[in-house]
Amino acid sequence: MTPSIQITDIAAEQSDDWDRLVLDYIFDNWTLTNPAKGSTWIDQSNPRFVRFRLGFPDYSHAYEINVLETDTIPDLSQGGHGYRYWMQTTILIGIRMERLDPDRPDPQLGLMEREIQRLAMTYITFASPPIAGAKVVTWGGQSRIYNGTDDWAKSDWRSESRINITYEKTVLA
Repeated sequence: MTPSIQITDIAAEQSDDWDRLVLDYIFDNWTLTNPAKGSTWIDQSNPRFVRFRLGFPDYSHAYEINVLETDTIPDLSQGGHGYRYWMQTTILIGIRMERLDPDRPDPQLGLMEREIQRLAMTYITFASPPIAGAKVVTWGGQSRIYNGTDDWAKSDWRSESRINITYEKTVLA
């Protein structure tokens, strides 16, 4: 017999990567109207819709949300017992916008940052539907991304938020 591993809450192994599950959750629960989302992750009907995608930005839309799975570590604060492990996976969420008006600050980057915060910070109480297998989703902070060539007129504004997903895996014999 070959042992297998399953996520305890769903009694099966993960059906998809966490980044795809998080992107689905963000898209399904997005409430902003400025910028608004389309009917699909990549809705081509309006270039001002937020484009949702896995991986890195491609700069083809004015607004982008990019989700990328990074580190997975055991959550030792919960204990590890050789057959049951609590895990924590970090998801990076890239938030990017094209500066629309060079003569005034655009509010959309801050609005998108706060929407990601809201989705993570209200997950336990308000997630509908929840991410299958995720016991806890926490907001892990945010950083604006600047470099040495940036100035007030830079047309590409970016930040990165981090979300941590805690889940339990069980080894089955």
